[in-house]
Amino acid sequence: MDPFSKLPAEIRLQVIICSESEASIMQLIRASLTMLAQYVTCRKSIMKSIVRSLLRSDTSGALLQDALRIIRFPSLDFTSSPESISGILERWMSQRHSDALAPTDYGTIQKLYSLLSRMVMFIEDYVSKATDPFPPRAYLTLPAFISGGTGMHFMGRNVDIKRAQFSEFTTSERNAFLRAFLRYELLCKVYHPQVWDLVKQSSYPDLVKTLNDELEPIG
Repeated sequence: MDPFSKLPAEIRLQVIICSESEASIMQLIRASLTMLAQYVTCRKSIMKSIVRSLLRSDTSGALLQDALRIIRFPSLDFTSSPESISGILERWMSQRHSDALAPTDYGTIQKLYSLLSRMVMFIEDYVSKATDPFPPRAYLTLPAFISGGTGMHFMGRNVDIKRAQFSEFTTSERNAFLRAFLRYELLCKVYHPQVWDLVKQSSYPDLVKTLNDELEPIG
């Protein structure tokens, strides 16, 4: 019998939201058909609540601003143009972003959820390997990101590595890791060769440096 079937829907919803990590949620809904049904029914509400939870201590708005800059960055394909890159850099300077968590802005919430969930998976993988008693072995393993699993694998075999749980981190640890990983993601987009070739001959390289210098220090 599914033990979650005895719980009220409100409690089941909170259990999913408190998991925060996409890997933990996937593990949960694979083990319980009741939780799977709850997840499918309330997916929009779950995404919004998890985004709010991950950003609840972002009092300066720095995490949200970086996340918005990432999801609104032009696609790195043939449709990108100097004008689109210039436009996004100018908007960065003006800091004119609407409330991404407004109930009607589901598209932005969905993108933020996808981005933050990916960052949490990377953070958990990084911390799991860094704190393992045998780091050389741990760093050779690959996480089961694609399959939605939670284990580590090396040459097709499971490796016994304890996975760090983002939900167990302190507030300062959560903020520091999210800030660092989001910043790295943002800078990778800006300094991507395809993007940098479009802006390096203009005044925007100095603008990018200024924006980076103004980013809130990690810690």
